[in-house]
Amino acid sequence: MAHFFAIGLEARLAGTIDEFYNQIVDTRANQTDMLYAYHIVQIASPFPTAADYFTHFTILNAVGKTSKLHIIHLGIDFGYQWPRLMQALSEKKGTLSPSLRITGIDVPEIEQIEEVGRRLIAYARSFGIPFEYKAIQAKLEEVCVEDVNIEKDELVIVICFHRMETLGEEMDLMNSPKNRVLDIIRRINPNIFIQGITNISFSGALFPPRFKQAIQHYSALFDFFDTNVPRDNKARKLIENFVWAREAINVIACEGPKRTQRCETYKQWNARNLRAGFEQLPLDHFVITKIKEMGNNHNKSFFVEGDNEWLLLGWKGRTIKAISTWRPKQL
Repeated sequence: MAHFFAIGLEARLAGTIDEFYNQIVDTRANQTDMLYAYHIVQIASPFPTAADYFTHFTILNAVGKTSKLHIIHLGIDFGYQWPRLMQALSEKKGTLSPSLRITGIDVPEIEQIEEVGRRLIAYARSFGIPFEYKAIQAKLEEVCVEDVNIEKDELVIVICFHRMETLGEEMDLMNSPKNRVLDIIRRINPNIFIQGITNISFSGALFPPRFKQAIQHYSALFDFFDTNVPRDNKARKLIENFVWAREAINVIACEGPKRTQRCETYKQWNARNLRAGFEQLPLDHFVITKIKEMGNNHNKSFFVEGDNEWLLLGWKGRTIKAISTWRPKQL
């Protein structure tokens, strides 16, 4: 951690932000390596497993006797969450599996998003789930609602985990990228909007408090890796070099449009969502209990609790992730 922070500070002080930041950003890991790294993160911490459990529980509870389910995933990445949901849908007792549509929206090369679709189609076939997939390559704040193609009688679920945290600076507070995405979601008018965020405030303009927050946040992340994953583990190095290093250097070295890491706390997101015309859905206490069990099975230093209808996940008393469910206010 100290090495990456030193790179960020050196670049900031020397005025050579592009040179130092590009050394990190221009290198990329392949899909196979990152999927392997994700698997190790699942072993090291309950955060990904908890997020998947929360998402699947929420969707399965909402499905009921619905015959059509449409998941709109903003920032689908590798789509690793959905095979388990397909299996759960195929095993629902007493009802036929609903037809499932997934609209995957992301900004990488369209080939990657379409490859995700091919893998999901193969999984759906193996589980006997009627399935359609559509890939949309677009910035989240520029998605056209009509392209999503909502059909009648669909149960519509919008998922967005962490992607709104990297949408850039907010010169126009009323028409900021984050608020534009929320407006797009509101116009899609889903039955449920599931949101996952990193609980840290990197959106402020002042550097000293941002730097202090970064030290606290990344100290917690590196500490739980030190506790749970050997330092020479290949997957650990991938996460540290290709995810955390990029984030930390961006937070420390970059300003203006180049500073893409602009996370907000769950309390900030709560206020933003309410202003954008959403109402919060209650947090199921059964979910809290089950995810607490997951955390305890990993390490007693992980904690899980609920606050203001947000599920909070953390390490040694510091909240790192938060998840909540919303829907557009019904006028």
